[in-house]
Amino acid sequence: MRNLFVFVEGKEDIVFVKTVLHNIFQKHSINLIPIPYQTTRNHEVKKHIRASRANHDYVLLSDLDSHTYPCITSRKDQRINELDGEITPDKIIIVVEELESWCLAGIDTSIEEYADFVIPENTDDVTKEDFDEILSKTAFNKNKLFNYLSLNFSVDLAIERNKSFKYFLEKYGII
Repeated sequence: MRNLFVFVEGKEDIVFVKTVLHNIFQKHSINLIPIPYQTTRNHEVKKHIRASRANHDYVLLSDLDSHTYPCITSRKDQRINELDGEITPDKIIIVVEELESWCLAGIDTSIEEYADFVIPENTDDVTKEDFDEILSKTAFNKNKLFNYLSLNFSVDLAIERNKSFKYFLEKYGII
């Protein structure tokens, strides 16, 4: 089994990587190891990247935040500049719009527990605020949702509903 270090923005992203993505990747002999970078100083992140580059594969997941960045390229450039060029564009996956869009993309509303969810046909534009609003109309909180998704996240639905999720899985040979 090979390791893939996944640099993620925050605590909820770590939970999603550990509970949902880990199960998907493990079936393909890839062990995901999440590392937060928003709460870590840039020099520490750069040190992790250098160590990862030497011994393991790595990827940095970053929300697009289209209200600030007009396109994927500008967001990647911003991340590269923040890390003083220690990371290359091919090691950055831009999550369109935010990681919560990936969570919603894999919810199968035909499963009874998810019947209250109203999921857009395309989740590419879903923001954290949209996610919170959808979640507030259900019997779930984020922790409960992540626990349920760890057992029954629909990869097929997620790749239909979210282009950046599909791209991520294709990049690592999962689909």
